[in-house]
Amino acid sequence: HFVPGAATGAAANGRLVSLEKIEARVFCRGTEGGNPVTIFASSEPLQGSLRQKLAKTCEWESIMVATETTATLSSPTMAFFMPSGEEVSFCAHAAIGGAVAMGGISGSYAFKAAMTGDFFMVDTAGVEGDGNENRKN
Repeated sequence: HFVPGAATGAAANGRLVSLEKIEARVFCRGTEGGNPVTIFASSEPLQGSLRQKLAKTCEWESIMVATETTATLSSPTMAFFMPSGEEVSFCAHAAIGGAVAMGGISGSYAFKAAMTGDFFMVDTAGVEGDGNENRKN
């Protein structure tokens, strides 16, 4: 279940970028239950201090999803945060929510963890017969 919003913020390079705030729940049936996560999606990584401030506005875990571009590589990145603003290395339900928000409802997506630099795959396809729905409501 996704509820979108919009804002602007400063990218790590100091440029102003568009920022989308999405409140979501993963592992739910329609709009019932599930694990809440707030997703902040931008076209470029945000400054560390801004990411912490955004995380502190949330009642639960949050994820910052962006595309990091270097001279040789362009890859989606995910940074995971606790409501205290503390960055953590990984959060499974936030990763799934971020993958659906950035990539789509069903598929496998590669991301880079901002804190560790490790690459990982997120598969958003549902397990047949599990009763969960992988669709935006």
